[in-house]
Amino acid sequence: MEKTIKLILILISLLSLYVILTVGLKVVAPISESSNSENINQVSLNLSYSYIAGLIFYFFVTLLPHLSLKRKLKPAINLKLTDLKTQITSYIRSFNSVENINLNDIKLVTIQNLLEKHSILDTSFYSGMTGTTINNLDFFYSTKSNIYNLIETTLTYRDYLTSNQILELEKIRDSKFFHLIKMGNYPTGNVFYKSDKFKLEFANRFFEIIESVRKI
Repeated sequence: MEKTIKLILILISLLSLYVILTVGLKVVAPISESSNSENINQVSLNLSYSYIAGLIFYFFVTLLPHLSLKRKLKPAINLKLTDLKTQITSYIRSFNSVENINLNDIKLVTIQNLLEKHSILDTSFYSGMTGTTINNLDFFYSTKSNIYNLIETTLTYRDYLTSNQILELEKIRDSKFFHLIKMGNYPTGNVFYKSDKFKLEFANRFFEIIESVRKI
């Protein structure tokens, strides 16, 4: 849709410039003339001048300040997006203490294999670092609020994000994955978290989040 609008604006701009050059400045010869061409030319010239004037006004008053502010905010936005990727990566590290994890290398089968070797109820890798005894589920649940806060804070810069970034951030925020990691320290919950059904759903939903993170 954005490309279509840009194309239409470019075509109108070129048409306006052509009218100004042919009718106003007479630099370029007109394609054809008719008996009523003087009136048509005058109207077309006035519209073209108005359009170009509006375009110049928009460029200097709206577009340039927007681009300037976007450039200034880019480091802050990138910092938040990097932090979000770090938070998502920490979910994998909670199972496995491998330090160099590249989300671009993670495949669905990688997560599935991880869940075969480790349980979400196993002690988290971060347990030793925090000095507390927490399992992977506890860590996921506590980290979820950090992820939500990062997304909401980043979306306050909505006007300076691409439409794709906004879409993927909202997809992460609304992911069904986070409904899977509610606190479940009770018998029924513990049985569910050890089931193949949970492992399959966990892997699929978590991989969807990783794919969204890659796109932002």
